[in-house]
Amino acid sequence: MKYLVALLVAFFAFALPAHAALVFNGAATGPGGLSIPYPTVNPEMYAGFVEFDYNGKSILMMSDDYTTGISVDGVWTTNLYTYADVAAGTALVKFSSVQYAQVGWIWGQFGGFSQGFLDSFPDSGVRAGMLAAVNEAVWKIMNPGAISLGLAWDAYPTLSSELYTLATDGTHDTFNWSNIMVINSLTGDTSDEWLVSVSSVPEPRSSLLLLSGLLLVGYVAKRKGLQQARFK
Repeated sequence: MKYLVALLVAFFAFALPAHAALVFNGAATGPGGLSIPYPTVNPEMYAGFVEFDYNGKSILMMSDDYTTGISVDGVWTTNLYTYADVAAGTALVKFSSVQYAQVGWIWGQFGGFSQGFLDSFPDSGVRAGMLAAVNEAVWKIMNPGAISLGLAWDAYPTLSSELYTLATDGTHDTFNWSNIMVINSLTGDTSDEWLVSVSSVPEPRSSLLLLSGLLLVGYVAKRKGLQQARFK
């Protein structure tokens, strides 16, 4: 069974504020309003941010690969990679430096998805639609043939297409995303990747990522290291 979700990160290098403790429930207006079910092709797919638990702290992450997913229970080894790792060619990641640069540029247009940015939306449903559209553009950049753009986001019906067009116009192929996001590469019975806000990368860098949740799965990324976190 596959679970694909997109999510962003709430600050977990520090004590998290109460409003960051969001529980994903697959609803556009659910707690936090950070994700929505992906179109009816597969109702178990979600676009947006999803909450996970890392050493007792809530974090949010976003999937970058629409074609893979992981089961909700299990123990996973994750490798955290930075912009420098990708630039040096030492990161064991799925996609090219150009693709990560394009995605990093998109994230940069939204303030790196800080908690302050997420909290600035008075309507959680509108926010969920925006985040889903961003995630859709990310999926399209990483796997152009995997999805069609503009399938379901009523709040921003053309945003994913606009972001994709701008990000891939050739002017952002070397964008430096070092201060914006990190990549979390997950390995287990299937491989998957997630994106995490650089402001939210947990410390210490080495630990195990324990995933045993009721709904979805996620992970966090910053530097090359091992982590495990228990999914809620």
